[in-house]
Amino acid sequence: MSQRSASPLATLAEVWIEGDIRGLRALAGALYGHAFQITDVMSVLDQQVSRLAPAGSMFASSWRRDSMTAEALAAVVVQAAAIIDGLAAEIAAIENALEEEAYVASRYGVTIGTDGQPPPVPPEPDIDLSVRHWTIAYRLAHERAMADVQQARQQAVRQLTRLHEQVMPSRRSATSSAGPEILTSSLRGPRTLSQVACSIVVRDV
Repeated sequence: MSQRSASPLATLAEVWIEGDIRGLRALAGALYGHAFQITDVMSVLDQQVSRLAPAGSMFASSWRRDSMTAEALAAVVVQAAAIIDGLAAEIAAIENALEEEAYVASRYGVTIGTDGQPPPVPPEPDIDLSVRHWTIAYRLAHERAMADVQQARQQAVRQLTRLHEQVMPSRRSATSSAGPEILTSSLRGPRTLSQVACSIVVRDV
């Protein structure tokens, strides 16, 4: 399969939501690249080993275990990249939506700071009711955006933690005779990188 790349980000002009959105996307792209570099190298080496070592030989068997471990490692990297990629895309979409809310509110007379913070709601007698209405509307949109961002971050942390916990048994059992297979088994059976990449739904992050 072709190399996977990070998802495109929704258009954003400001930086009202804390966090390096573009940095997250760049990290996801780098991880995707590293994962496919691993599989590309292992594919070339697999071909070399198949020509040089008889099938069933001790060296061929040992290499096959190492190759499976590398493939499983690449699968873990792709899963981590997908989680980070999804987080970046989701936060960018929230930022974009908030900017659109701010644009609409500003057209109705609401003064919004350069940091995107909503202004205080003015007392009813002191201002046009339309401005008051849109000030409240933007405040609610801002609160909702901040809550959605926090939820997205917590979800990504939970997913990365679960992924880490899947791989951790391989460290505790590194001296076991089954060492080379542990990483693969921790991913619930040997799966190829292409199978993992196709099964991940990034928008679920």
